[in-house]
Amino acid sequence: MLKIQKIFTQKEFYNCDFKLTEEIVIIEKNNKIQFLKDLSMKIHNFINLMHLRLNLQNQNLAIDSILNLSKCLSPQNKLVCLNLDLQLNNLDQNCALQLGQGIQTCKNLNTLHLVLDGNKIGPEGIDYLAQSISDIENLNHITLLLYGNNISDSGITILGFHLSKLKVLQTLQLDFGGNMIRSQGAENFGQQICQLIELNTLFIDLQENFLGSDGGQKMLQHFKTLINLRQFQLILNSNQIEDKGCSQIGYELSQIHSLQQLTLNLNDAFINSNGLSLLGTHLQNCKNLRLLSISILFNQVYDLGIQNFSQCLHTFSLLNTFKISLNQQNQITGKGINTLSSEFKKCQNLRILVISLIDTSYGEEAIKVLARNILKCQKLNIFNISIKGQDHQFVKFFKKIKKECKNLVKYIIL
Repeated sequence: MLKIQKIFTQKEFYNCDFKLTEEIVIIEKNNKIQFLKDLSMKIHNFINLMHLRLNLQNQNLAIDSILNLSKCLSPQNKLVCLNLDLQLNNLDQNCALQLGQGIQTCKNLNTLHLVLDGNKIGPEGIDYLAQSISDIENLNHITLLLYGNNISDSGITILGFHLSKLKVLQTLQLDFGGNMIRSQGAENFGQQICQLIELNTLFIDLQENFLGSDGGQKMLQHFKTLINLRQFQLILNSNQIEDKGCSQIGYELSQIHSLQQLTLNLNDAFINSNGLSLLGTHLQNCKNLRLLSISILFNQVYDLGIQNFSQCLHTFSLLNTFKISLNQQNQITGKGINTLSSEFKKCQNLRILVISLIDTSYGEEAIKVLARNILKCQKLNIFNISIKGQDHQFVKFFKKIKKECKNLVKYIIL
C-alpha cells in the first residue's frame, strides 16, 4: 500500500513524490518568492493534494508573487482546506483581486483560513476577494483576519453581503480590528450575517474601531435569527461602549437563546459599575450557557459593579466553565473579589475556573477568603489563577487547604 506523503519544508517539496502528496504545510519563515514560482509551475503534478498551508507573512510580496500563488490554486486541484498567512505584505486591492480569482477556482474547498492583517486591501479589495469566496458554495468554515486594512463601513457592509450567500456556512471567524468601522457599518454587517442560519460558531473582533455606545447593539439585534448559534466570541476592546452600550449588548445577547458558549471582551470600553451590573442582569436570561468568559480590563467598575454582575452566575444551572479577567484599573477591592468568589460555590456544575487578577492588591485576608471559596466548588476539576504580586500568599494558603476539593485534578497558579 502506497504511503501518502506530507510536506513540511521547502527542501522536502523539491524532493517529494508529487502523486503521493496529500498535504503541504510550509511554515518556515525564509524567503518564499522563488518557492511560489516553483510551486505554481509544478502544482498540476500534485493530483492528490487536499490540504495547503503556507506561511507567507512579511515577504514583501508583489503582484507577480500573488499571481504565482493564484496559479497554485488551479481548477484541477482537490483542495478541501486552504490556509494562507499573508499578513504584513502591503497587499492592495489588485492583489486581493488576483488572490480571489485563484481561490474562486477551488470548488472543493470546505475550509478557508486567510490571514491578511496589516495590508492595504481597502473596501474595493474586500469586494473583489469576498465576491470570489462567495462563489464556493460548499464552504463550511471561514477565517478571515483583516486587522488594519482600512476597510471602513463600506468594506464590512459589502463583505457581509457576499458572505450571506454561503448558506451552508457553519463556522465564521472575522477580525475587523483597527478598520475605522462605525455604528452604521456594524449594523449593516449584522443585517447580512443574520441570514446564515446554519452558523453554530461565530467569532467577531471589532476592537479599536468607532462603534460608539450603539454599534454593538445595532449589530447584535439581528442575531436572534441565528437559531443554531452555539459558540459566540465578541471582542469590542477600545470602543467607547459606555454603560448604555454594555446594557444593550447584554440584552441582545440574551435574545440568542441557543447560545452555549459566550466570550465577551470589553476591555477599555468606558464601562462603569452600572453598565456591568446591567450586563449581568440581562445575561441571566442565557439559560443554556455552559461557558462564560468575560474580560473587563481598564474599566472602572468598582466593587458594586462586580458584586452585582456576580449574582448572575448561580442562575446558569448548566455552567461548567467560567473565566474572568480583572486588573487594578477596575478599582475593585478585596470586598468585591470575595463577593464574586462566594458565587462560585453556587454554580453546582462548575468544573473549570480561570481567574486573572492583574496588578491587583487585595490584602492577605481577602486572598484567604478567595482560596476558601474556590475550594467550595465541589465539582471543580481544573483551576487556573493569575494573581501577580500576591501569588506567594495564595500558593501558601491554597496548598494547605486544596485537599478539601476532592475532584481537583489540575491547578495552575501564575
